Amino acid sequence: MPTKTEILREDPFKLDVLTSLGFKRFRCIRCGSNFWSIAERKTCGDPPCGGYEFLFYRRPDKSLEHVRESFISWFERHDHQRVSRYPVVARWKPDTFYTGASIYCFQPWVLSGEAEPPGNPLVISQPSFRAVDLENIGLGTSRHMSVFEMMAHHSFEMFPGKTYWKEETVSLCLEWLKHIGIDHERVVLKESWWEGGGNAGPCFEVILEGNEIATLVFMEYSGPINGSYKKMKGRVVDTGYGLERFAWYFSSEPTPYHSSYPDVISVLERECGTTKEILFHFVPHIPLGLETAIKKTEEAGFARDEIEKSVSAYHKIFQIADHAKAVGLILSDGVVPSNAAEGYIPRLLIRRSLRHLSKLGLDIDFTDIVRLHYKDLPETVLKMIEIEKEKYRKMKERGKRIVKKILAGRKITLEVLTELYESHGLLPGDVEEILGIELPVKDAETVMAVKKSEPRKKPAVVPDLPPSEFVRDVTELESRVIAVTEKGIVLERTCFYPRSGGQEPDRGFITWDGKSSEVVDVEKTGNSIIHVLSGEKPPAGAKVKCRIDENRRKLLSIHHTATHILNYSCRKVFGDHVWQYSAFKDVDRARLDITHFEKPTGSEIETVENLANEIIRSNLDVAVKELPRTEAERKYGFRLYQGGAVPGKRIRVVSIDEIEHEACGGTHVSSTSEVKRIFVKRVEKVQDGVIRFTFMAGEPAVEYMKRWERVVKKCSGLLNVEPEQLCEKIKEMLKSKKKKKPAKIPDLSSEFTSMNGIKLLVRLIDENEQTMKEISRKLSTDNTIIVLANRSSKLFISCGRKTRIDASDLMKKIVSDLGGKGGGSETVAFGFIEKPDIEKIKKIVEESTCSKK
Repeated sequence: MPTKTEILREDPFKLDVLTSLGFKRFRCIRCGSNFWSIAERKTCGDPPCGGYEFLFYRRPDKSLEHVRESFISWFERHDHQRVSRYPVVARWKPDTFYTGASIYCFQPWVLSGEAEPPGNPLVISQPSFRAVDLENIGLGTSRHMSVFEMMAHHSFEMFPGKTYWKEETVSLCLEWLKHIGIDHERVVLKESWWEGGGNAGPCFEVILEGNEIATLVFMEYSGPINGSYKKMKGRVVDTGYGLERFAWYFSSEPTPYHSSYPDVISVLERECGTTKEILFHFVPHIPLGLETAIKKTEEAGFARDEIEKSVSAYHKIFQIADHAKAVGLILSDGVVPSNAAEGYIPRLLIRRSLRHLSKLGLDIDFTDIVRLHYKDLPETVLKMIEIEKEKYRKMKERGKRIVKKILAGRKITLEVLTELYESHGLLPGDVEEILGIELPVKDAETVMAVKKSEPRKKPAVVPDLPPSEFVRDVTELESRVIAVTEKGIVLERTCFYPRSGGQEPDRGFITWDGKSSEVVDVEKTGNSIIHVLSGEKPPAGAKVKCRIDENRRKLLSIHHTATHILNYSCRKVFGDHVWQYSAFKDVDRARLDITHFEKPTGSEIETVENLANEIIRSNLDVAVKELPRTEAERKYGFRLYQGGAVPGKRIRVVSIDEIEHEACGGTHVSSTSEVKRIFVKRVEKVQDGVIRFTFMAGEPAVEYMKRWERVVKKCSGLLNVEPEQLCEKIKEMLKSKKKKKPAKIPDLSSEFTSMNGIKLLVRLIDENEQTMKEISRKLSTDNTIIVLANRSSKLFISCGRKTRIDASDLMKKIVSDLGGKGGGSETVAFGFIEKPDIEKIKKIVEESTCSKK
């Protein structure tokens, strides 16, 4: 496999289309990179090798909408299939949370050859999110955004279609640039290399007068693997054109934030009292460095303090505008803010924005800024933002105490900052604000955000075992043992469902040669299914007969279908932000964890349960079908991936009539009526942004409800009320109990006697056990022995540490003599005695005290 150096040595950038159009190859005197240009140039112009030259002259304005439609319709006319945008939350992709580029929509399944693309070639304009650029947003570079739209045209050589490669890719790019009004003389194509998501290849960065507006990647390698690259099954054209950067180029605005978010920036400028006049002189020189940009602005007649004040304010204004845009998009695509997983990002962005608003002294509601970006946001999105604002307020109240405690005597490192967030919800910026200092850890929030955006577990090491075939819809079959391991056996084919997708495994028996062994567990490792047996294992090569426990399979299937029904019901009641976070299905109970921002009320839980049971009573068909991945996504959308990314060329879709469709490998019943009943036993918040429903379905739910009904009837009988009046009666009793005055604690302090310097109190009292404890708590010291018995035969002993008497030993002596039982520790013991003879107890205590003289 070649290295990057070996690949680039073959000169993959020398193309006929460039020379035919008059482009020549030059080497940048600053960065040393090769680039192609019609005009003779000494530098490539890519920051920091040049400034934003295009800002020095005016061009006709073209809006975001105009540029987007121009791009898509032009490529449609050139035989590309228009494809709708994918979600910004990449639920189909197993190695990341967010869609960071248009090619993410087709990784890994299309690029691996497993799934056909939705068009070939295709054109798309894809909203994308990148945490890596957080610190650059604003006047760091003035061209970066956390959320942006990547226009792209893609070609996949491994699939049928009118595909193309380097010559055509560059030709299409230059033709469209000319179509939209960009002369080729202004364009530079810089030679570079791109890799990401497991794929790589040489690329051209398209520079337009200092602004990188597009990247043309010729993707033909997988890797890197130990520094080397492997040829892909087919070559892929991966392009990306920055919509916001094109709109900036075709505007009279000093920054892309002005051209992309005019309404938001206008409001923030007005409230902040800033004007963009300074930016026209400052921004063109940002790529050359902050000090250069300031000096150039000073030359235009502005004072340094005025420049620095304005730049500082605008940096925050742009970050607020950017973050508000990202928050609205991410939450609308179904993310709930939290401490972990994809929920970390919106929480981070909301808090950064709130801090910036505070530093600017602006009395603007962040929610209103988000509204300026999106006119029709769901109420749940607005509610999530409000909840996050309140959490931030509470965090600041307790943050000072926590930071002081955690950082006492410790050096501030990234590890310490991560601990502060994961344990206490304090972001690095929060810590910085609380301490009133600049943290020594550079770009801590960006580093943490990038880490949180790449969350997936590393693939486990899979033993080298032969693959098994799982045969569905049968309860018995014959097979052959193809491997024997220390844990169990692997069969060529099996009807035993392994633990997978939160569903517990089948059980049953395997028989061979007149022998039988119970299957107590079934696990899937890679493509192998391991059967764990309670008894003897059949040898490799043996022919066996498998028979599963049909009743267990039925109960598991009922709970799995019930989980789909409950998940759908939660989404309908709470909103489209609800996704399955995790699930567990057993024979007698199940658990569904959903993403939701607050614990549901009793009436909401009742509504969810009622809707679920209405679906059950409706006797809807539960159908299972296998579809090509792209067809399934086109037909049912990305709601398919409730349980996360699903591998394979084809997807097994479980549909409940026309209301719910999930990619699922589990076992199910054929009709919702077979579920019989769903009973929600408990609902709790298990972590920030995650709510757990513990429930029962089928016969376990019916039996549990019958038991519950018997308990209610029994309690109603004891309290002599109708079942409907039980709650009110209990409330009345509790209210009455609260009104009762607490029991008066008798004063026994004058009844102590003294022996060998130890104070003794041995007493028979009429008080209950709780009062006995209160007396002891009130009177105990290091030098007292207190022994209290009541007329209900309860015995309580307390021994101070200086008495050298072990309370548990003293208890043993008393119950041994008077009958009963008890125990405890060196200082406290509890028990009961058959004969509460206080004189005998006193004698035993005194004898024990004397023996310690």
